[in-house]
Amino acid sequence: MSFLIPGYLTYNLFRKNKEDTLFEFTYILILISFILTSILLLILTQLNIFSLKNILLLQIIYSIILFSFNYYKKMSFNVSFNSSHTLENITFITIILMCILLFFHPTEEASMYHDVGVHINMGVNIATTGSCNIYDPIMDKMPQDVIPVFYRMYSQSLLNGYQFPGISIDDPDLGKMRQIRPPLHITWLALFYVLFGYNYFLYLSPLLATLSIIAIYLFGKELFNWKVGALGSSLLATNYANVYFAQYSSPEILFQFIFFSGLLLYAYFIRKRNPIFGIISALCFGLLFFIRFDAIFILPTLIIYYIYLKFCKKIEKIHLYFIIPLLIIFLYYVIYVNLHMKKYIYAMSPNMPLFDVSLLPIAYTSLFLFVILFFIFLIIPILKMNDISKFKNKENTIKITKFARYIFLLLFMLWLSYLFIISPNTDYGEGFKNIQSLTWFMTIIGLILGLLATITLIIKTKKMAVVIFLSLFFTYFFYYITSLHNNPVYPWAMRRYITVVIPSLSIFIGYILFEIKKVSFKGKILACSLVVFLIMSNITMNNTQIQPQFEGYIDKVGELSEFFDDRSIIISYGVGTDVAVSLPLKYMFNKNAIFLWTSDLKQFYLLKDTINIWDNNIEFEKKFSKMVDIWEKEDYRIYLITPTQERFNTFYNKVYKTIKVEHINNFSFDISKIRWDWGKFTNTRINEKYTLEIFELRIKRDN
Repeated sequence: MSFLIPGYLTYNLFRKNKEDTLFEFTYILILISFILTSILLLILTQLNIFSLKNILLLQIIYSIILFSFNYYKKMSFNVSFNSSHTLENITFITIILMCILLFFHPTEEASMYHDVGVHINMGVNIATTGSCNIYDPIMDKMPQDVIPVFYRMYSQSLLNGYQFPGISIDDPDLGKMRQIRPPLHITWLALFYVLFGYNYFLYLSPLLATLSIIAIYLFGKELFNWKVGALGSSLLATNYANVYFAQYSSPEILFQFIFFSGLLLYAYFIRKRNPIFGIISALCFGLLFFIRFDAIFILPTLIIYYIYLKFCKKIEKIHLYFIIPLLIIFLYYVIYVNLHMKKYIYAMSPNMPLFDVSLLPIAYTSLFLFVILFFIFLIIPILKMNDISKFKNKENTIKITKFARYIFLLLFMLWLSYLFIISPNTDYGEGFKNIQSLTWFMTIIGLILGLLATITLIIKTKKMAVVIFLSLFFTYFFYYITSLHNNPVYPWAMRRYITVVIPSLSIFIGYILFEIKKVSFKGKILACSLVVFLIMSNITMNNTQIQPQFEGYIDKVGELSEFFDDRSIIISYGVGTDVAVSLPLKYMFNKNAIFLWTSDLKQFYLLKDTINIWDNNIEFEKKFSKMVDIWEKEDYRIYLITPTQERFNTFYNKVYKTIKVEHINNFSFDISKIRWDWGKFTNTRINEKYTLEIFELRIKRDN
């Protein structure tokens, strides 16, 4: 109740009687509560005071303040709703049940090399320590010359190094680490861990995916009608890529949920003229920056939109309910980046060869200044207005001359022609490959229908909300289609598209099918046939997702952790998500686990100034043995975990002169997972058994 009460009191302060249906009211109530809690989680985590007690305390204080406002304004606490059609209600409930059936099989990939492992383990770390900071006592006591043997270190970069992939070293002298990715998804995992523990905290992603489907249903209904919303959300709920990420604890589904919630609330803001929808929409768009870096692409559309309103003299004071909250949360993001994410931005950005200047931070700084100045200079003339007017009826429409529409349509068609005709015949045909990958997950018919719908809407639409939606869709669509793949293994590569592109295309498909249905009786037959084909294509692909990947993986690592006591040092030497256990051993089970970085891992972090001792056998053995000797004298037992004999041989050949290696035990993992292939999609499952060999390491002594 402490989660929902702040949302209810906030909405009740602005809500008009019978403004929405029961389903819409429930969704808005959950969304407002989610947004308020998200801001609270970000602040508490940044202040290093995250705890359930503090969360509840602040929610109670906020609720008391809001209750006082409601009481002072004599607001009614009675809730009434608009009625909705019985068929619509049945359809809505069916879609929810379909989501529960398909989504609620969370995947336990709590290992390394993919962001999901960092998110899960850092969520647990925040939940158990209350802080986004990480302290490693082993590193704190380690001699400086030995640290590069056990940690990935850099000589000149602003990023000192990595403890594990994705977890940066802030200060090796103090053993201080930090998770430096956008934090919102991680803080929600922390909250779910506090509330539900190991067994159920990964159900966060399925729950968010279900809420996202509801948002897309309501968004399609708001833009067109409930049937379009039902078709679009049904297609998305059964889409293979969406089901995959609905089970996966990475931030893409959270981005999808917040993105379309922001669009929906802004559409409500335009039509219903209620300030609360502008405020919550702005907060949604602002929170996107704390989920994924590509949130930056919402800014061009919003800036152009407000330039258009200013040019057409449609700017009014009610716009401040959107502009000011967005500016405030964007300023908070700027502060957060400089405090916590600056090193990551510098480390991941390209350098100019001549000046050795990182381009991305310069671009970010320029963008921040531009956005802040733009909104400030936008606010000033609005405040100088004499009247406090509301949206006019014309605000829900946008006048674009046919000439401008057809020019844009011509450019769009030329671009598609390039992708499908010219691009495949060139050495740089990545755009066509990306389009082709979409057809694997949407079918070629679905993609054609989605693009046909965008063409139809460009020509026909008069709604401002539809124009904003189209603009955002094209921004993300063009960027993802024309950009090179990052780690193009499928279905993992679809994380780029599942945030905006695939959900948008699903809505567009629903729209065009409804338009086809209106033409004639033959159109109804064709539309119904296409619906059946697309839904069946989706469902038949999902046979590999009935059971989750890595089911029981966390429990299995827990069993492995019981083999080691608190006076153990666990050195893991393995590559691959399947058997990389050192990350969960350290953060989920509080063991002294170390991932042994090696020269064959340079492919993951290609920074020029990496300190690499691994290639120098004499230097490596000398410093490795030095640390083992120190640990032994401190009464630690040192263990090595390797997944293959080849790995063991590589390690042993470097240390056999000074280190005694004794085999202690074997530990097996049975893993069922969806097959990942480079550059293609196979949609098959594999069941594999991995055996980890455990060795004890000791110094060879003369006596």
